Amino acid sequence: MISVEIILIIIGSIETIIITIIGALFSQESHTRKKENKVFENRAKLRQQESLLAISLMSANLNLGIATASALRDGKSNGVTDTALREAEKAETAYKNFINTLAMKKLNYED
Repeated sequence: MISVEIILIIIGSIETIIITIIGALFSQESHTRKKENKVFENRAKLRQQESLLAISLMSANLNLGIATASALRDGKSNGVTDTALREAEKAETAYKNFINTLAMKKLNYED
């Protein structure tokens, strides 16, 4: 016959095993959550960077449009048109470089 003490030791051991398993599962879930959060944060930074570049590109294109319209209205091109064109080209190059960098990272399986 099994004594009460042995039964209590077995129950205590089972409780310890169950608590250890639950702790390991929580630890694994926490690690996974931290990893996912890092991916989300990286994506948010990329979206922010892309948004700033897109705004810069739109602004440069607007300025170029205004300068071109002024040049047509006045019948002559001036330094404003040339400056606006350079700024639009600069913004376009920055945006393309950003997109190309993202594409290369994806090809190399970087996140």
